[in-house]
Amino acid sequence: MSTISTSTFTEQRRFSHLHRNKSHDNFLMLLVQRAVRFPQLDIEYAMATVAELIWSPSKVYKLAQSRHEIKGHWSRDDPAFILILCAFIIVDFLAFGFALDEEWGLLRVIRHFIVGLGFFFLLGSVVGTSTWFLCNKYFQARHPHSSSSQKVEWFYAFDVHCNAFLPAFLILGVLQYLLLPLLVRGGVLPTLLSNSLHLAAALAYVHITVLGFLHLPFLNREKVTMLWNPAFVLVLLWFLLSLMNINCTRLFFLRIF
Repeated sequence: MSTISTSTFTEQRRFSHLHRNKSHDNFLMLLVQRAVRFPQLDIEYAMATVAELIWSPSKVYKLAQSRHEIKGHWSRDDPAFILILCAFIIVDFLAFGFALDEEWGLLRVIRHFIVGLGFFFLLGSVVGTSTWFLCNKYFQARHPHSSSSQKVEWFYAFDVHCNAFLPAFLILGVLQYLLLPLLVRGGVLPTLLSNSLHLAAALAYVHITVLGFLHLPFLNREKVTMLWNPAFVLVLLWFLLSLMNINCTRLFFLRIF
């Protein structure tokens, strides 16, 4: 398996200079400009990121530290990984649509695109903004001999969401699809299996989210672990839904499609 090397961070000095002196709007515009210029995208690095998030997600965040040392920022300045995620989501929702949607047409395809990508970006905006606010407002480590403190970049918080979304997607988008004939049946076993898949995806998302902020040296590690608190709610929700024989696959996917 290929690994990510720090040499993949070597990019044009112009872009790095703009990143260091960017506003959020300027940086977003730069990402859009790079997204529509395919030759500038580092697809190889993005695919290596996918592999590392599956086998060793901590390596991805260690490389974020290297990026900060080299370029002075924590967030990605290459949208290739986000574009790959979007492509995965589009293909996955089309696959679910073919499997579950009895009627098919252009409007249905557009609807699936909107639902899939809309969920990804809406969740990223909510989680990214929430964690960005919490980290900057409450999770800062206090250094008595330092008068300045670093801040979590909003785009880094969104990067963390993208990283956390991948394993959750593989569980619900790929594994659940393969088990779909079993999961859509009635009965206790399909319900337990479906709800367990959703719980595993949610816990994986929380784990990699927490991991992303634990790697920031200017945050208080004990406070960052408070981001694990939603996991207890998720486990309780899994127990209640399973007890009431409510199948998450039937509840969400059959209603969407």
